[in-house]
Amino acid sequence: DAKEFARLLTLNIAAPQALIAAFDAMLRASDDARVLALTSSVGASPRAYWGAYGASKAALTYFAHALRADLAAEGVDVVVVSPGFVKTPLTDRNDFPMPFMVTADDAAQRIANGLAKGRNEIAFPRRFTWLLKVLGALPQGVVDRMAASMARKADQNS
Repeated sequence: DAKEFARLLTLNIAAPQALIAAFDAMLRASDDARVLALTSSVGASPRAYWGAYGASKAALTYFAHALRADLAAEGVDVVVVSPGFVKTPLTDRNDFPMPFMVTADDAAQRIANGLAKGRNEIAFPRRFTWLLKVLGALPQGVVDRMAASMARKADQNS
């Protein structure tokens, strides 16, 4: 849906960029500024029906990495947080399997722990992010066949 795609791009790309731009001078002037980009693990491996969401989160990840490079000389840290599925009212509406789901409290604790350790990449749960990275490293033809197979199974279950 074109409207939903545009909404997600605005929410996940244009809004963070506008926020960063609004605080750019303050970030650059600070001695301990940190930007946290809340992306998603699903951006690492394309899946059927997640095109708009996954693309917007993958773009946010790219933007955050570029921003990290742009702001490094100023001492501004950019932290990329890529959670898997987190149980929230939003995920409660999903009608598909969400493996390795964590609670919101658990997610917050993992983020806080990563920040306390000075990490600039925080991804969790590890089993899920590892699985997505492995799938993303497969040859594109294999990934395409797997994604198409999952889409057919989802359509049959609808």
